[in-house]
Amino acid sequence: MVAILEAVFSVMQDFTYLRHFSSNAGFVLEFSAQVDEEHLFGVDLIEFDQSGKITDFMVMMRPADVVHNLSAKAAQHLAIAHLP
Repeated sequence: MVAILEAVFSVMQDFTYLRHFSSNAGFVLEFSAQVDEEHLFGVDLIEFDQSGKITDFMVMMRPADVVHNLSAKAAQHLAIAHLP
């Protein structure tokens, strides 16, 4: 998971949390970032159990073409990082 997050954050610029919403069950964190010159928007959905441990973590992002570009560039970063 750490390698994936490092790859994604190496591609995104100007990552900023915009808003957050919370309940007893967890949080929704809205964010924006840039990939090259394109804007990306998304939310982190985080759910906790009664002891405070994360039970579910989902990230949703849009628009699809920017997410695809992010995915391709992060995959390249992962491939280069794991060369012998």
